[in-house]
Amino acid sequence: HRDLHSFPTRRSSDLHITEFKERIAGQAYFLRALFYHNLMRAYAYDPTAIVADANRGGVPLLTEPTLKLEDVVYPSRATITESYALIYSDLEKSIQLLEGKTVSGTDAEFYASSGAASALLSRVALYNGDYERVVTEANAAINMYSGKFQSTANYVSAWRSAKHPESIFELVYLVGDNIGVNESLRATFTSRNSLNSATFANRGNVTVSDDLFSKYAANDVRKGLIINGLGRNNGKNEMTKFISRGGTANLDNIPVIRISEIYLNRAEAYARMMPAQEELAREDLNKIRVRAGLAAADGSLTGQALIDEILLQRRLELAFEGHRFFDMKRLGMDIVKPTGNVGFEEFRILARIPITEIQRNANLEQNFGY
Repeated sequence: HRDLHSFPTRRSSDLHITEFKERIAGQAYFLRALFYHNLMRAYAYDPTAIVADANRGGVPLLTEPTLKLEDVVYPSRATITESYALIYSDLEKSIQLLEGKTVSGTDAEFYASSGAASALLSRVALYNGDYERVVTEANAAINMYSGKFQSTANYVSAWRSAKHPESIFELVYLVGDNIGVNESLRATFTSRNSLNSATFANRGNVTVSDDLFSKYAANDVRKGLIINGLGRNNGKNEMTKFISRGGTANLDNIPVIRISEIYLNRAEAYARMMPAQEELAREDLNKIRVRAGLAAADGSLTGQALIDEILLQRRLELAFEGHRFFDMKRLGMDIVKPTGNVGFEEFRILARIPITEIQRNANLEQNFGY
């Protein structure tokens, strides 16, 4: 009798432990995919644009855990194809393990979820030129998170919240994580300590270029995020997406993936599919344009002009969120700057692998030109 009554308790406990393990594993796979893709974006060519003579492959892939120093292996760089295959696999496992497992409370965006994994996979697939997969994963993410898309009236205020309401996955900073002035996005992008500061605080090293500023129409709601700098930045335009939003100077959460990006991922994929799904691409494009206060694009916007407009809206919508350089790189575009251009064929389009990594791993080949 005692055994019969204890069996369901053990079974329930086993299920709880299994679900807990699956949550941890699903989040770990998501994070590994995110980190590997970020490494690929910085140190390797993307599958959509490669300079063959300068290609040194992807990044070293470590998939087996080590418990002792003597067990550490130092692999050579995997191929670009192998690297993307692992990222795909990790995200597919994350989706499977996290499906149906929601995080309770108000901070679900601080944890990986099946929807976040689909959203990230839509980004990864875009870099891979895998446009049908972009649509599949974007559909899954949008079906889950479409309600996060902010209205025109709420657009600017959304960037004043400690946690961005559009976030699908967000990097949270707690008070104890404050990294101070030298490394903060607030100080990098703005000369104020907070939005309402009337005096120059410091820095504000990266400002909105005249070229970017000119691309926003006068009635574009997104222009409301750009203000005049103070002190040495007086007369310069500053982006205020990260300006002590949580109420503490230099402490800003970072939206890693937000729903607006997913609509833009899908729009570009639709426009590049063979045959192109231009009507669907315009629908997603207009989701962004109309919310910004711009007129909807009509059926006359087709072909390369449609793709160019989608890329422009990516630039305007995701400005200062870490996308523009990598968008240009994956498309094989030159980086045009007033101080001098970096052609896509130049070695500088890829980052230099830190010399300490080269010294530590004799099998690791440095990028071309360094």
